[in-house]
Amino acid sequence: MPLDFNGATQRPPVELPADFAARPLFGLLCAAAAANPDALAVVDGSERLTYRDLLARIGRAARRIDAEPPGAVAVLLPGSAMGLAALLGCLVARRVVLLLEPRQPAERIAAILHDARPAAVVGDGGEVGVIPVAALVDGRDEPGWTPPDAFAPDEPAVVFFTSGSTGRPKGIATSLWGCLHRAGVNLQVWRQGADDRMLNASQAATHASFCRFLGALCVGSRVVLYGAATEGLGVLRDRLAAEQVTILITGPALMRAVLPLPGFDAAFRSLRVLRCGGAAVLGADVAAMRGVLPEACVIDHSYASTEAGIVAAWVVPRDFPDHEPRLPAGYLLPGQDYLLEDGAGGDAGADGTGELVLRGRGIAVGEWRDGRCVPGRMPADPACPGWRVFRTGDLVRLGDDGLLRFVGRADQQIKINGVRIEPAEIEAVLRRVPGVTDAAVIARGGDGRPMLLAYVAIAGGAPGSVPGAAPGTAAGTAPGTAAVAAGCELPVMRAVLLARLRAELPAVMQPAHLMLMDALPRLAGGKLDVGLLPEPGGQGALRRLLGKVTGRG
Repeated sequence: MPLDFNGATQRPPVELPADFAARPLFGLLCAAAAANPDALAVVDGSERLTYRDLLARIGRAARRIDAEPPGAVAVLLPGSAMGLAALLGCLVARRVVLLLEPRQPAERIAAILHDARPAAVVGDGGEVGVIPVAALVDGRDEPGWTPPDAFAPDEPAVVFFTSGSTGRPKGIATSLWGCLHRAGVNLQVWRQGADDRMLNASQAATHASFCRFLGALCVGSRVVLYGAATEGLGVLRDRLAAEQVTILITGPALMRAVLPLPGFDAAFRSLRVLRCGGAAVLGADVAAMRGVLPEACVIDHSYASTEAGIVAAWVVPRDFPDHEPRLPAGYLLPGQDYLLEDGAGGDAGADGTGELVLRGRGIAVGEWRDGRCVPGRMPADPACPGWRVFRTGDLVRLGDDGLLRFVGRADQQIKINGVRIEPAEIEAVLRRVPGVTDAAVIARGGDGRPMLLAYVAIAGGAPGSVPGAAPGTAAGTAPGTAAVAAGCELPVMRAVLLARLRAELPAVMQPAHLMLMDALPRLAGGKLDVGLLPEPGGQGALRRLLGKVTGRG
């Protein structure tokens, strides 16, 4: 299907140059600014940068980061116009950028930096050894500097960190070509232009968000910044209205939260595109959105990943049947090859369900390990130079209507609020606590709203459960682990476990419930018997179940 099928047909299509993704980044930004250098480029809560101002700050940041020792640069991306300018300046200086969310736990950031080995760190928090963003972008210009050559099409440029199945965060290295290619898809789907004002309410330090910022600035749009983790829903409402936002990117969870609130129907009046994705979008969600969005506003949904970019996308037609509880993923995009592989390694066929395997140029160039890029799970395709192969782990099927539908995972990976989560990483944190003998994390919950449940076996313990801490609450001081190892009371062990989770994992990876058990139910071969894991609460039933599992009666 055409990328903008069912889309904003009242606007002219976006005509991008054939070599758009291969052009130097600074040249694309300069070309976008040339049409109207005094147009607003980036707006945050305190600054309003024109394209002229933005280019000047990008140039200063590029010159100054170029004077740092060679190597990758970690950017703890602040949600500000200055932070975006610093990030783009590092790329103009041809530095590989390790993009991090600064509001993650300090221990997690430290572990990532230890493994990634950047030559410099840029941030906004005043930490020792961190280059302040203001020092890069402010001050007087320094003439006489020439930007280095642009990134090669298959060279790593931006590294995004996701939850890893090995128990540690994983760095996915993407090329600037791949990022611009993904940005171009968005531009064409939305028919985005210089008159658009885009607000991205999703987490900023992700592949998807970075590509949206990149695309908007390459066509002269206004980027309106908003931090969902630090700014309230009232700020979102006011900023949508004040800037007359035309393109809103968010997830279904945030939309469910704002739709009943007063004032949002008025704030949505200027919207012409709502990009809602990153998690399961339900038919009921779409119906609720239609009730408050302008008549002409289209709803765009897509299926994507950090490794693969956008795989499928579509604009949901108003007459789409409502008998499916979960929206299809979309139409497969051109430009790469697709295979639905059955369990035996063969083709699942036109009507079958299989694991989606991709082959193409836009796939991530590798994984970032020990300060360098290695192929990882994205090996080169020997038949097509510049192409790579990626097994998504997603079980999908292709309907007779041409729409791809997500069925499940071939492994344990899950998504919550658009963030990919590997349960193994949460389990690894739990297993490092003295006194823990086993741990398992699963997702339960229907209607596209999964909930993380953690099951922990402790030496000499007894069953119980405690609700997970609310995101953003203070962890306090953890009790001494020596007492835990010796067999202290359950409340102390719960406190220790919750403190470790808060210290090492972001809020979205915090389990909703923590269940303490004598032992986890396992099959004869050692595999976890998920069917015997109890639901939260119901302590009497839980004790009876544990009696059967452990033989304690």
